This record gives sequence, C-alpha cells and structure tokens, in this order.
Amino acid sequence: MCNYPECNWRSHWTVDLELRTAWHTDGWCFLFERPDHDPKFFDGLCVSYPTCTALDASRIVRICQESGKIFGEAVLAEREKRHKSITPD
Repeated sequence: MCNYPECNWRSHWTVDLELRTAWHTDGWCFLFERPDHDPKFFDGLCVSYPTCTALDASRIVRICQESGKIFGEAVLAEREKRHKSITPD
C-alpha cells in the first residue's frame, strides 16, 4: 500500500523510445536527444504542455524530473532486454 498520493506516478507516463518521447496524461510531452558534447546522456526538451492548467513551480519541476526519470528507466530496460536476447543463458 502506498503511503503518499504520488507513489503511482509512473502510471501517468507513456514512453516511446523510437520517437524518444515521454507523454504525461496531463498533456506534457518531452523530447529526448543526445547532446553532441556527451552521447552517453539525453537532454530533455518540453515540446507540449497543458495550457488550461494553473500549476505551481514545484509541480512543473516535478513533472520535468519525472519525465527524465521515466525515460531513463525505459532506455535502461530496453538496453537490458537487448543484452539478454544477445547473451545466451
């Protein structure tokens, strides 16, 4: 059982690794690209956000942090899946 209301935050996100996007159910969308200076990481860019919602700064910061975290988790899960399919048991 969850002790705080936002423990289920991952269920609000959809990640598309081919398009390199993370979509939130509220209408936020982030596009992730590898920067030229360090191809090990991704930079996130907010490309869509809800226009009719009044949000405070802490909520905006949390949404941005969640997008990076959920996208990073999806990239690592895909990398692990590929590694397991290549490596024999």
